[in-house]
Amino acid sequence: MQNDFEIRDGVLYRYNPPDIFDDEEIRLLEIPDGVTRIAKRAFADCYLGQVSLTMPDSLTVIEDEAFDSCDGLMQVTLGHNVTHIGNDAFNLASGFTQIEIPDSVTEIGEDAFCGSDLESVSVGKGVRVLKSSPFGLCENLRSIRVSPENPVFHSKDDCLIETASGKLLAGCKCSIIPDDGSVTEIGESAFWGARELNGISVPEPIRKIGHSAFRSCEALAYVRLPETLTDIDDFAFATCRKLTDARLPRNLRYLGESAFGYCDKLAAIELPAALADIGEHAFGHCKKLKAIVPYAADGWKAGNTEIPEKLMAVPKKAAKLFTKKFADFAWKRISRNAATR
Repeated sequence: MQNDFEIRDGVLYRYNPPDIFDDEEIRLLEIPDGVTRIAKRAFADCYLGQVSLTMPDSLTVIEDEAFDSCDGLMQVTLGHNVTHIGNDAFNLASGFTQIEIPDSVTEIGEDAFCGSDLESVSVGKGVRVLKSSPFGLCENLRSIRVSPENPVFHSKDDCLIETASGKLLAGCKCSIIPDDGSVTEIGESAFWGARELNGISVPEPIRKIGHSAFRSCEALAYVRLPETLTDIDDFAFATCRKLTDARLPRNLRYLGESAFGYCDKLAAIELPAALADIGEHAFGHCKKLKAIVPYAADGWKAGNTEIPEKLMAVPKKAAKLFTKKFADFAWKRISRNAATR
């Protein structure tokens, strides 16, 4: 099996799986001792049957895309001296349902385990850098734990939180967002692809919901938003196809591009007084959206076109303007008179 590995100067450049193996039996696959790095795409697109992968303690770096789309990783055991897990390192890798990030790891890259079969994640005390969406699109994920000795991140109620900033970086279908004031922002792609999440309450003092934060949460039927919320970023609730209830809070100032795009069951929405900027396609492809009710009908522009007050004052007509005629344009409220009433 040693001949299946292409190794030079301690770097594993490629694994060549055998042509014939019993894919009904879980086989042990050990990366040879002395390997210090697994190179980019070394195991990418490999079909392994069913293997239990063990990494040596000599290993320190797993480069970007190292196991991208690798099929058959039934178990993965990281070495005790790994410090870096690269971007997309295990993106779309299938088979393994749990991962323990050892205390030696200091950085986890963007989309590191995105789209994998993970059900539980344990993050060690050494992680200092956690890039966006490390566990995005892991639709089976139900448990997220961080070592209580980690000084930068902590977990509570299956949410992974950056302690100093209060940014919630990762959640799952079992998460309850803490209402103790420890969370001030929902980060980019935090719940992306949590397809069995059917409802969520976003507590105060959260001010911002990040890009794609709840994107493709296809079972999400309701969301409770706090009055402290001022920004909903691009694609935040895009493709939440069962969402029927989303009341926008009165202090909301910005609604991003495609924020509620493809929310097939959203029937009505009220635009609060503070809302001044709405991105392109904010309600794009919302097939059942028949009523948009602005706090005030005057002073709206779509692109460079001023929208007549008489059109915006009719909820059905306003909905057609947002979803069809002027869907491709960003909207802006240029009159502040009504907002100060």
